[in-house]
Amino acid sequence: MPTHVMHNLLSPPSPSPVRAPILVVEDDEAIRDCLHMLLEGEGYGVAEATTPTDALVHLRGATRGHIVLLDWMMLGRGESLLRQLEQEPADGPLHQHCYVMLSAAEFSRFTEEEQRLIAATCLEAVAKPFEVEALLAVIERAAAPLRAAQERSRGRAHSRLARPVTTAQPRP
Repeated sequence: MPTHVMHNLLSPPSPSPVRAPILVVEDDEAIRDCLHMLLEGEGYGVAEATTPTDALVHLRGATRGHIVLLDWMMLGRGESLLRQLEQEPADGPLHQHCYVMLSAAEFSRFTEEEQRLIAATCLEAVAKPFEVEALLAVIERAAAPLRAAQERSRGRAHSRLARPVTTAQPRP
């Protein structure tokens, strides 16, 4: 057997990158379904919410950071979720997620306050309709800080496990 084949058989497989879970917050069922199928096909775990209220319940209960694709013009307005995020303490559960705004509205038509809110709370804003490759690139950029946070968290857990165990010595 050739050496390079033997080496490949003996080498452990390289770990596949863990994909950040995605929450699609969209009231339009057709868009939600298309995003779900696209993202699942790319290897992401996908959850859905049809209102900002449903999204908040999901995000507050999440045990790891999500990429949140949030429709601005949905019923209940995506703005309400971002207002909650803005009011949340910096160490609150909503801040473990990365937000991406999706909107069919032209961003130049947003009020100055809406533009400020989006800039303060979202990694990026994506105009609908969007190119699939462009959206996937935004999602990959959004995943980077979540992966870094997960690695830091794993490092803390590993260092806790790696501490030496001490036992009490019997008294003489």
